[in-house]
Amino acid sequence: MLADTGPGKRLAALMFTDLIGSVALQQRLGTAAYMDFVARHDAIFQECLADVPDARVLNETGDGFLVRFDDPSDAVNTALRLQLRLHGEKWLGEDMRIRIGLHLGVITEMDERVRGEKRAIGMPINLTARIMDLADAGQILMTRAVYEDARNHVRDYPPVPERQPAELQWTSHGLYEFKGNPEPVEIFEAGAEGIAPFLPPESGGKAKRTGAECGKDAHRCR
Repeated sequence: MLADTGPGKRLAALMFTDLIGSVALQQRLGTAAYMDFVARHDAIFQECLADVPDARVLNETGDGFLVRFDDPSDAVNTALRLQLRLHGEKWLGEDMRIRIGLHLGVITEMDERVRGEKRAIGMPINLTARIMDLADAGQILMTRAVYEDARNHVRDYPPVPERQPAELQWTSHGLYEFKGNPEPVEIFEAGAEGIAPFLPPESGGKAKRTGAECGKDAHRCR
């Protein structure tokens, strides 16, 4: 379990998710049907979070979530549960495709005057969002700190009702430079063949690939 680091501060495992193609999806379905689609997505998300009582949703983006975990392995297990649960999932004839980014860092929680709730701020949140932005549909990307903790504790996919067990694999995609981050960050992926893309993320406006991918059995990249 991660410890507090001072008043309002805590070391947290962060998970950012995003429903891919939500704008185009809303245009195809229309507002009413799109709301039904999102409601189904949210219900599945809640199911996958149910086994982690310490998880806390910090923000809802309309088509995704920012979640704080006390344990990096819980964050990875939840991401894997989502990945397997949503693989092949269709609703209203549309694929339910999400991408996931995971990171570990110190955040600050402060009282929010407008809604009377807690607000979380900190650069680790921004980096988690940018890691998520790198991911493709069905892809789980994470930084080394999350990978190293989870690699030692997460050996298999968590059980998911009505889904066949899959063989969990890990890979490194090498180093990426992120806008606003002083040092390159090594990006790892978790998943299974036929479920996860296992493709090196392409460089974008806020991230640039700088290192060669290390491939499967990512512990060799240490």
